[in-house]
Amino acid sequence: MIKNNLGVILTDKILYLCTASAIYTEEIPKGIVIQNKIAKTEAFYRYIAKILKKNKLTDTIIGRNSYILKFPHYFESDMELITSIFEKLSFNKIKFIEYSTLIDNASSLYMSESSAILTVQNKSYFLDYDIMDDISKDVQYFFKSKFSNNDLFIFGEYIGINDLRIELEKKYNIKVFTFYNAKQYIITKLQVEIAK
Repeated sequence: MIKNNLGVILTDKILYLCTASAIYTEEIPKGIVIQNKIAKTEAFYRYIAKILKKNKLTDTIIGRNSYILKFPHYFESDMELITSIFEKLSFNKIKFIEYSTLIDNASSLYMSESSAILTVQNKSYFLDYDIMDDISKDVQYFFKSKFSNNDLFIFGEYIGINDLRIELEKKYNIKVFTFYNAKQYIITKLQVEIAK
């Protein structure tokens, strides 16, 4: 099988990679990625090169393309850094896929271990846990100020995601859904995108 297109999602704890037919998850050493952005360039380069080799994602005669999830809080400099690393890894084409194109324009709450992204009415809001006193209460406060629909989809790696779902349903009398595999929801959406 030719693994020509590679999808990539960076989170603080997990590196998600996908081809059209497979998903790979790898734990990221602490501090290399912070708030879904590369924090230590050289360490990340060595890490990703090792992971690509381990999963045999570098074995292709045809040029490889990478499709990288662009979170709403990425700056141009973040994308330039990612592009330079993947060019150094010999990827021919590096394309960024907008976060909003993968979430079906639904009201959603993506939660990682260090941040959250609340999307309502086609707008995404980045929430940094470092500036919050109580993550659950502060996310709920922000949610209340922006949310106006009756349904919300929650996904991501946040450990307390089910507790928050139950709390939001009770407190705001809304329907809150989590996906069967909430941790891998977004990578499966990216997988579909790169298979097109």
